[in-house]
Amino acid sequence: MEKNFEKKINKILQEDSEIPKSVRTALDNTYSEIKKYGKKEKINMFWKKGIVAAVCILILGVLATNSSVIANIKGFLGFNDSGIERTVDEGLLQPIDSMVSNQNITISLDSYLYDSYKMAFIMTAKFEEADLLKGIDDVVLDFRVKNVDGIYIVENIPDTKPLKADNLPHIINAFSVHSYIDDTKPEVQFYFVIESIKGQIPKIENAVVEVETIRLFSSNNLLKEIDGQWDLALNEDGYLEREIVKYTAQKQSSDIEILSAVSTPTSFNVSFVLNTVIEGSGGLFQMKLISENGEEFEGQGFVMEENEGKTIITTNFRASAFHNSSKYTLRVFLIGPPEKQLLEDQTVELITH
Repeated sequence: MEKNFEKKINKILQEDSEIPKSVRTALDNTYSEIKKYGKKEKINMFWKKGIVAAVCILILGVLATNSSVIANIKGFLGFNDSGIERTVDEGLLQPIDSMVSNQNITISLDSYLYDSYKMAFIMTAKFEEADLLKGIDDVVLDFRVKNVDGIYIVENIPDTKPLKADNLPHIINAFSVHSYIDDTKPEVQFYFVIESIKGQIPKIENAVVEVETIRLFSSNNLLKEIDGQWDLALNEDGYLEREIVKYTAQKQSSDIEILSAVSTPTSFNVSFVLNTVIEGSGGLFQMKLISENGEEFEGQGFVMEENEGKTIITTNFRASAFHNSSKYTLRVFLIGPPEKQLLEDQTVELITH
């Protein structure tokens, strides 16, 4: 398998079609790192005013901002997010020319895309100190996204820092999925996916990505923390308004009432209600979405709310409107703690309006 991987990479590097010099260099420098390091996976659980959210990580593995290059190489590098992957296939990753230098570090915002439920960023940090990344295993950015009205719609920060926004109509879960470190330059490429499971991400207008801290880790230990101000203009229109498809329930389970089912370029968002209250964190929750041609999409986390003696569950699946499926089957395998399972193996058919 590894030899096939090498052959594919080398084939792409030898092609003259649409591969910029910078992308060739990035591929060459990061190829060995991709093979050496596995994907990082994190699970984040948090409480907020009675809402329990269990959030599964989104994996965004892409080496370049050029959409045609991404379409060529994504198959064996692996996004592990077919919603994002399918959207990039459509050439919808928006390039941005936004760059700021501070503290002898230059950070650039290279490209992004977003719709109502997900945002994806590609960013690069270049360090003037040649040896700063020697022995570093991970680099983390603390950043916030502030819209034109001054409201912070994303805050990717640790618990030790105060939030600047409260009571937002959407729930944001942001992760630095992977960073590729090249200590010979030295340079780091970051890949972020920002997700709102409940509520929609608002329209971005003349927004700013405020990077405030860079953290350098070695063997999971914080070695260096660099505070600064890198305000990156997010003034390109990367909003994906098209291809929003609504679905309705058919052959609905007696235990599940579908409130909404919407497919966007990056996600399939479903909200349904159970006629009971799930105590505590809800315990186990297993489900999947199955397209009409049998393709399966896993859930990416969920939000649970109690409302008038009922439980409302909202979740995203890694399906895209570009998958062009007129019918899906929502299959819920299990809901509830082990000692009190509330629901087992229920299915609901969802069809387009």
